Amino acid sequence: MMNRDTSRKAGPRSPMRLMVPSAMLLCIALFAPNNVKAQFCGNASNMGALTPAPAAAVQSVAVGANARRYWSFTATAGLVYNFNTCAAASNVDTYLRIYNGNTTPTELTADDDGCGTFASRSYLNWLCPTTGTYRIFVTRYNNNSCNAFGNAVGTTLFYSVPPVTPLPANDSCPGTPLASGTSCVTTSGTTIGATQSLAANPSCASPSSNDVWYSFTATGTTHTI
Repeated sequence: MMNRDTSRKAGPRSPMRLMVPSAMLLCIALFAPNNVKAQFCGNASNMGALTPAPAAAVQSVAVGANARRYWSFTATAGLVYNFNTCAAASNVDTYLRIYNGNTTPTELTADDDGCGTFASRSYLNWLCPTTGTYRIFVTRYNNNSCNAFGNAVGTTLFYSVPPVTPLPANDSCPGTPLASGTSCVTTSGTTIGATQSLAANPSCASPSSNDVWYSFTATGTTHTI
């Protein structure tokens, strides 16, 4: 199993129990934690364009107080674009979203607390599906994910086009096999470099979550994962 720290915005979760026929091969996906997809953040300040480029150093831009803010950027199909607030001096709780460049934008991916140790900050690794113009929105999380930054409270947005990260070995089903047994066994893993599957998403992850897969052979009618 993969250990996920979701204690900040959610209570303890009980182990998941599956009722399945015996000797059935199942495939399960583990998603990077995300809050439920929120509404389009209107009334945001257009801050102009960013120019993330392959092989360039990590760039940054200040995100000022008293507003929601977004930048446009041109992305190339097949490249991964990283946006994060992990190393920001401010400890403000951030939320990042990427939208397409349409007149009525559609949210493509989002992240709340993806920075690991810096639990309140955001981290997005996004694989561009189609060359074009997109928007990166930066908001503050305070009871909901679409708040403006408060007075004298801002952050820093870091962005880059990192070298292509190899896909995890279990990026697609059937993924990594798990052994069924009478005792709990911990299996490590990562969603770094993973892509989004088109399978149905659980309620604990947004539809844009990157995911990895694990499989196991059911040996009874009830299993705990």
